[in-house]
Amino acid sequence: MGTESPTETAQTGKTEIKNILNCLLHFFVFESMTGHLLIDLIRYLLKSFAEPDIEILIFVLHNIGLQLRKEEPTAIKDIIELAEQKKNSYIAHITMAEADNDPAVDEMKQKLRKINFLSMELADIKNNKGATTIQVRSIEHL
Repeated sequence: MGTESPTETAQTGKTEIKNILNCLLHFFVFESMTGHLLIDLIRYLLKSFAEPDIEILIFVLHNIGLQLRKEEPTAIKDIIELAEQKKNSYIAHITMAEADNDPAVDEMKQKLRKINFLSMELADIKNNKGATTIQVRSIEHL
């Protein structure tokens, strides 16, 4: 255990978080819980807007975004608006960093790619055209 590099440790942590979230997502899909907890989690992750949190948001929204939209359309609309505000603010931040020749611009652009992917997920949810995961489709038939 003590021989893991920081990258391996971070990857293990991400995997554990995704596994725990996957359990929560299944509770939601099987209607054992409402979407309120997940909506709160999404809002919390959007407020921090850190790169690992964006990855988790993409994971959550990809798996249950359309189902959340069906259950909580107003909350999803608010989340989409908040994400757009955060994205626009981050783009402005990158523009200022480029003007100042900040050496961290490349890292910021890498985060922007993830933000753009998140925006695509949210646009699909907004337009009700995201890909329903295999898990959800099989459960809907039950």
